[in-house]
Amino acid sequence: MDEEKICSRVPNQSGGIDYVLKNGTYLKEVIDFLPKGIINKGVTGIGATTLELNCNRNSIIIQPLKVTVELKSLGTYKHKVFAYGSKASKSLNRALADYLEDKDVEYKKIILVIDRLVDLVEALGERVKNFFLLFDEIDYMQGSSTYRKKMEVGLDLGKVIKNYALVSATHIGFTDPDFKKLKTYNFKYENHEFREVQLFYLTDVILKSTIKEKATQNQLFSCIVHMIQNSESKILVAINNVKLIKEIADELVKKEIILKQDISLLISDNNLKNKLLIEKYSGLSISDEKLPTRLNFITSAYFNGYDLKEEDLCLMIYSSPNFKTNLITSNEIKQIYGRNRLDGGTTKFFIFTHDIKEEELDDAELLSNTEEQWISRGESSVEMQNCIDKHLHKLSVAGKKNNYFTKFFKEQTESIAFNLSRSKSIFNEKNYLQVLFDRQYKQEKENVISYLQIDHLRYYYNYLNKMYVMFIWGISFEENGEDKQEIFYDTVKYGLIDSLNKSGFIETERRVTWQKLPFKPEKLTHKIEIQEVIEQLELLKNPENYKNATLFQKLIVNIIETGKKVYTIKSIKETLLELNTKDEVGLLYEYVKEGDFKKSNRYILLKNTIKAKHPYTIEELINLATNVEHPNGTKTKISKRGALQLIRLVFRIERKHKQGSKTGEKLYFLTYQKPFKLLTRSKKKKL
Repeated sequence: MDEEKICSRVPNQSGGIDYVLKNGTYLKEVIDFLPKGIINKGVTGIGATTLELNCNRNSIIIQPLKVTVELKSLGTYKHKVFAYGSKASKSLNRALADYLEDKDVEYKKIILVIDRLVDLVEALGERVKNFFLLFDEIDYMQGSSTYRKKMEVGLDLGKVIKNYALVSATHIGFTDPDFKKLKTYNFKYENHEFREVQLFYLTDVILKSTIKEKATQNQLFSCIVHMIQNSESKILVAINNVKLIKEIADELVKKEIILKQDISLLISDNNLKNKLLIEKYSGLSISDEKLPTRLNFITSAYFNGYDLKEEDLCLMIYSSPNFKTNLITSNEIKQIYGRNRLDGGTTKFFIFTHDIKEEELDDAELLSNTEEQWISRGESSVEMQNCIDKHLHKLSVAGKKNNYFTKFFKEQTESIAFNLSRSKSIFNEKNYLQVLFDRQYKQEKENVISYLQIDHLRYYYNYLNKMYVMFIWGISFEENGEDKQEIFYDTVKYGLIDSLNKSGFIETERRVTWQKLPFKPEKLTHKIEIQEVIEQLELLKNPENYKNATLFQKLIVNIIETGKKVYTIKSIKETLLELNTKDEVGLLYEYVKEGDFKKSNRYILLKNTIKAKHPYTIEELINLATNVEHPNGTKTKISKRGALQLIRLVFRIERKHKQGSKTGEKLYFLTYQKPFKLLTRSKKKKL
């Protein structure tokens, strides 16, 4: 311990200590162990996790995100670290058992994601009592409703094991009375340093927030293009919206600003859509604490908990109050900025955002809710859930423990965003192993307040109100004997700047300027979807990915896999890329499935409905194609949009003007033709 690096340490009301440290000091230099309780480390990169991984005691380090576990487990530490993987398996538990029995590892260090904690506790059994539990990045756990249930169970376990700490650099406070009893240890540096930020903040009383959002996206896009073309820096863009990231990346590639392989999407890969999107670009991830490509996009999965060491980095953050997930608070801005651990590494920093009027928010009444009001809402939610459970019990099938009906409605009601209750297993420090893991033990549950959800909502609405919502004020006056009031709006830029100042940022006077460019994302069409499936065919053929694919993606894969028995794969892909509609794709599937187009159901239906060499108006053709009737009387619906394209595949169309028509009405004469002319039969394969 280096006493010279401690400027002061003062006991606080919680029974903990407030530390003031010399700038640049790491925790390992002033304390040997993280204490039990709440640790508000105040600064990103101060080394709390590293201290726990190196200290001489058995530890379980619990992270909110898989990426953090992966990156932290690759580091070099005093003790060997065991990463408890993302999927339970016998081999994983055998490896864990070997690690625990390894006498060369005196102090055991296990790191894992929060939703695996229950599995780890089951694997450890009574041995879990020999470990110190570190809940890292606790503010992210409070804010993530995606993992909320598992996080709450994990924290319930921490409470009964009693040997734990809750750590964050951006502490948002707790409403849980159990956590309020914990000692709090606050750390801050002696001198408050400010980082410069160039702020693009669009505020306007007249413009709707949707217009402001589009204008802000235009500015972000223009700045990205400018920095790609006019700097050598790696660029990191934080946008908590995968759809918007895809639109920007696609537009940059389409305009030939940057190549696909020079773009990385650092986003969660927990669903097929994201996996395919990641692979559409570089497919690379962070390596050796360096960003993988010139342009890198991140979502909230990469806002916390990992280190970067970039010599020259341009950081851009996009935030919009129009949607909850798009809004980024000053605490999150601090976390995102703090990923780069090199002093002076982030040489250019931009924030793009806009304000919103209170009347444009559906949930404006929640902006001024106090902590007491949120807890009151939680109590009401518990009462409501108890009532629902009572009636669900009446409707359940007698003797059925896992009745589908009751389970379904229970899950639905608990997933409602503003249902501030949760179902909690009743256990204590003596029986938690039996309650959670003994399949013969009858579990008792109760509905309790979801304090994590309250923490998140209280925090979110506080920052929304302070940083983004226009301030409304009025003047009352009398006119012609009547009391009247005139309403005025003030921008809230000062609220945003104040919040940024408290997080260590100051608006710069040295501004980069750029040419404003139009950003008009291309709408996702079936043609684009077909192209993306072909590009990612090998990924989609994987059985696990195929199972999670959309019906349209499966249809494209099936066309290629079925068609290659008769036609060359190259010609099938070329044919697919010429199609424009879902109906055309459906017709191609029938074509390749039968191996002979004239046997296909859709061909027979069209042939029976539309006569060759017969004159039709355009309206008649569309009507016939959208209501194709089978000889047995059933109808096959085809979309109006795809009707003419479908007809053009089956018939060659000749257009003529009606003889003697004053209006010059156009008529269409049809003759049969072979569709999908690009298809080429494989010489090696025959029908």
